[in-house]
Amino acid sequence: MSIAARAPATIRAISPYVPSKPITELAREMGLAVESIVKLASNENPLGMSPKARAAVECANAGIERYPEIRPDRRAIGAAGGGGRGQIV
Repeated sequence: MSIAARAPATIRAISPYVPSKPITELAREMGLAVESIVKLASNENPLGMSPKARAAVECANAGIERYPEIRPDRRAIGAAGGGGRGQIV
């Protein structure tokens, strides 16, 4: 049995993504300069990320390279797993 056959029917019924034409192909077909085309169909923003969005992402990413401190949760994790706090590394 294939992996696709194991998916629920509702998932299998979803149409596959059909990418839009590349800008170069569209420019050639329409007789336009590539620089005059703004591609919005792919949810792209020709102006770039807004300063507020960039600040929010930078704030959310602060410290992302560090593992979270889990010491306060060790007792609960150990109890949920049927063991003790000392079994959680």
